[in-house]
Formats: sequence, structure tokens, C-alpha cells
Amino acid sequence: MNASKRQWRRPFDYSNVPRRERSYILAAMLLWSVLSFILISTFVLRGAEVVGPSMRPTLHDGDRFIMYRWTFHVREPARGDIVALRLPWFDDLTVKRIVALPGETVLVSNNSVMVDHHTLHEPYIAPGSYTMPGPVLGRPLKVPKGHYIVLGDNREQSYDSRTFGPVDRSWIVGYVPR
Repeated sequence: MNASKRQWRRPFDYSNVPRRERSYILAAMLLWSVLSFILISTFVLRGAEVVGPSMRPTLHDGDRFIMYRWTFHVREPARGDIVALRLPWFDDLTVKRIVALPGETVLVSNNSVMVDHHTLHEPYIAPGSYTMPGPVLGRPLKVPKGHYIVLGDNREQSYDSRTFGPVDRSWIVGYVPR
């Protein structure tokens, strides 16, 4: 067949489709759009906003970010990851940084975080900020299996594992890239 004689149909040209079938097509497209949105926002990505100063200087009050919900289905959380948590006693999500992994021993003393007797290098903390030990991490604590120690980057204004202890893996709902 000669290329010049081909009849090309324009995409989304429904002029030859009966009106009733067009409404079915529109309804199917709308249904798939809504289902796609629900699936993506539930299992893949979710937008969120920072409320409060606990992650300063990395994240500021009012910053918006995308949380990747699928990341920790592919890999385990690692030290330094910024994670979104759903704490059982708190209605909204909270964002913190993982500083200690399951099986490690953590201690906060002399304005530093020590993990397995090594001082943790934390370039993300603002110069001159002070890390108080808190009631939980003022003595050596071995992180239980399936739990993590999380701290805010703004140690002077953060409610974190120093107060409430290790967080269960199931409370980590997403990864916040930075």
C-alpha cells in the first residue's frame, strides 16, 4: 500500500464512535484515573509538609516534600536516611533521621552521638547546636531487633528517640529524599 493513501486516525478522535459508547469510554477513563491516583498516593508517593522546627537546617517549617512509600519495600532503612514515621500516639506523620540500626549500641553524651563506641559524624546538624541525652539515651542502649533510633536534626527542639526510645520498623512509612 502506498504511504500517501494511508488513512491516519488522529488520537482521541471519537467522531465515528456512537454517543453512548463515548460516555462508557469517558467513564472508564475517569475510573482508571481515580484508581491510579489512589494506588500511587497509597503505595508509591505522597506529598507532605513540614510542621515545626525539629529537622532544621535540613527541612524548615512549611517546606513541602515528596515521601517515597515504596523505598523500604525494596531495601531496609539505613543510617542517615530521613524517614516519615507514624507514631502510635501521634495523629500526624513526623519526620526524623535514622542514627542507629537494629543490634547497635547507642549513647548520647558530651554533645555527641556514639554508635558502637564510635562518634557519629553528623554534618547535617547546625554548628553550635547541643545534643542533650534525654531520659532514654543518657546511658548505653542496645537497639532491639526490628527497631531504629531516630533523632531530629535540630536536637534542641526535637521530640525523638531520646524521649520515646527506639521506633518499631512498622512505624516507618516512607523515605524523604534530600
